[in-house]
Amino acid sequence: MTYNHVEDGYLCDFHKLDTLINWYENDKIPSNYIAAIEAGNNEVENRVKVDVYPNPFTDNIVISSDVKIEKILIFNNTGQVIASKTPHNKVFRYNFQGAPRGVYYLKIKNLHGVSVRKVIKL
Repeated sequence: MTYNHVEDGYLCDFHKLDTLINWYENDKIPSNYIAAIEAGNNEVENRVKVDVYPNPFTDNIVISSDVKIEKILIFNNTGQVIASKTPHNKVFRYNFQGAPRGVYYLKIKNLHGVSVRKVIKL
């Protein structure tokens, strides 16, 4: 059974919230979350202020946030974690030099929550 509750102006689905809490602490990204990103339909992303640029990129990428970034997980397109970083800064640069071209997902955790960004290496 799913219960709904309004919190901070957002309608919270406790089943979805439980799923988010579980993956917030694990090193995985649920496939339904990736599908929401692909569709551009993800309410959680609006609460987490994170910028990733340039996108697409060639070797280096910059991740910036309005608050300190606690953890960044970088996944390849098969869901394998290829890097885990704990910058504890508002801005972080990552060098993808030597990594193959393709789609990557960045799972970024900060004080506001968790955000996932899709990036493309040319």
